[in-house]
Amino acid sequence: MLPAPEEEQAPEQISLFILYINTLIDLERWSDWSRVQARIRKFLKSITDEEDRLMIVASLTDEHDAWFEAGFFRAAEMFIDLAYYIDSKNPQLQRQRRETQDMMHV
Repeated sequence: MLPAPEEEQAPEQISLFILYINTLIDLERWSDWSRVQARIRKFLKSITDEEDRLMIVASLTDEHDAWFEAGFFRAAEMFIDLAYYIDSKNPQLQRQRRETQDMMHV
């Protein structure tokens, strides 16, 4: 279960969101992604501390890398898109996102 939006948002909750996304992927509940994505983006917007944001980006990119290396590009894209949402000006995230999208189209 995802933390309720009205609860205090702590950066450490990213672990719960990652677990939830991985469960969604494992169960192939693709139709739920837009609802879950909206909830996660709301959480990400609430994190304003730069160190916390960097920790979250690192967690999301770690998940992206694991799915990407496994060849499951749809799942990898979900994570890199969230990382990109936090830091769209980061050239490394831009490159990873573009590469992941390219692999999805192959």
